[in-house]
Amino acid sequence: MASRPRFWRGCLGACLIAATAISLVASAEPPAAPAAASDAATIDFERDIRPLLVGRCGDCHGPDTQENRLRLDVKHRAHKGGDFGPVIVAGKSSESELIRRIGSTDEKKRMPPDGDRLSASEIDMLRRWIDAGAAWPESDADRQAAAADRDPRLDHWAWQPLVRPAVPTDSAAATRVRNDIDRFIQLKLAEMKLVPAPEADRRTLIRRLSFDLLGLPPTPEEVAAFVADESPDSYEKLVDRLL
Repeated sequence: MASRPRFWRGCLGACLIAATAISLVASAEPPAAPAAASDAATIDFERDIRPLLVGRCGDCHGPDTQENRLRLDVKHRAHKGGDFGPVIVAGKSSESELIRRIGSTDEKKRMPPDGDRLSASEIDMLRRWIDAGAAWPESDADRQAAAADRDPRLDHWAWQPLVRPAVPTDSAAATRVRNDIDRFIQLKLAEMKLVPAPEADRRTLIRRLSFDLLGLPPTPEEVAAFVADESPDSYEKLVDRLL
């Protein structure tokens, strides 16, 4: 009978030890997962990345030479890529051709093609930079290069977005204004200090319109009909008929 209390005391002790072990395991901090944000905080573009892109890639993809039209020393061109598309896919180093080329063991594909290869730490630095978002603070050189690359033909008025201008409200010749277009014409005439020509009579109007649209004079019957038409939209109706 004396052995039974010792048995229960042994069981109680084992339970206490097990509970203590479980509590210690549960309170332990789980290992922190690596985050791309921490890489972004530790990588400085000007210190760590630009020297690699300019110093190791600039001979073939710099300001003087751009093989396959790829330039890696300025922001907009590096992100745009070359003849075969982008080489930097922000957030995805495994899909970035830049990483594939600098890490390639194929002598025909490796970059740079001559000289020493990039070290493992340099490749890892570029890989972490891309995975963190490929942040590239824009410099004066980047802005100047972007401006120089801009096609001046895009400044032509035909490529500008349509904008509804404010209609002039003050006109020195308000009596000649019949619509908003007249207001713009009167404004320009006033700016150039020009006086509008007197309004043409109806015979002159139909002749001008007929020559402009048909290249032929109106018939006497057409002239007589237009002169006799006193409706407010007679001119508009004549335009529609001749068109």
